[in-house]
Amino acid sequence: MSDWLPLNPDGVPVAHRQRPWVLCAAEPSLDGGKSRKIPRQIAYADRNASSTDPATWGTFDDAVDALSALTENPRSARLHIVGVGVVLVGDGLTCVDMDDAITPSGLSRDAARIVMNHPSFTEVSVSRTGLHLWVLGTLDRACIGEGIEAYDRARFIVVTGQRWPGTPPDVEPAPALIATLNRLFAPDPSPSTPTTTATRTGDARVQRKMPIREGTRDNSLFRIAAKLVADGVTSTTLLDALLEANARLCQPPLPRRDVERIARSASRRG
Repeated sequence: MSDWLPLNPDGVPVAHRQRPWVLCAAEPSLDGGKSRKIPRQIAYADRNASSTDPATWGTFDDAVDALSALTENPRSARLHIVGVGVVLVGDGLTCVDMDDAITPSGLSRDAARIVMNHPSFTEVSVSRTGLHLWVLGTLDRACIGEGIEAYDRARFIVVTGQRWPGTPPDVEPAPALIATLNRLFAPDPSPSTPTTTATRTGDARVQRKMPIREGTRDNSLFRIAAKLVADGVTSTTLLDALLEANARLCQPPLPRRDVERIARSASRRG
């Protein structure tokens, strides 16, 4: 996958190196879209890793060595290993992921404002169009919005070490940014929403209460979407219902673009 931005190990901050690591494989999407980032074990690159299972993690140095060995060996091409990822474990390292932050003329207005107001290590993502702003702080929950996501646990993030010019080389505290994210993504108080029955989103009713674990999220959300489509739910209401179910049930939640892809696929098949 030569279009993925390669790793610059020397640019990875100390704050990251001290955390657990996994390899990253770029697996073709089932619907022909963008490749999916799949965590793989360092010692067994053909086996999936988990962002919640320490037995599948390793060290930064081992991950870098394994990446180098696998990408230089033509026989390993079938594994599609393209990078390394740090595992977020809720110990104070937070990633703010901004999609489409880099434009032909520089940073988008929103991305530039965030980067300028909260100086900390910021790297270009593997897509070459996004940014990862890394800060010290703890989130109340995963934050998933239009074009921006933030995580601090139960997630792996592909790291490039390709620092955006003018940003600090180290990860710094950003209490104001953390406070803003916690406030903006706080759940809406909804007294009328029942707590012991199914949650209603528009005309769609998502009845599942059991959490959806990593590794089953795509299939589980697709089954939910297919049932809603069969019940006659419209595309707009379908997406709203899936986004609500994703935020409430998936551990960790899928990126919004993946939920949108699942909704489109279910609508087409319906």
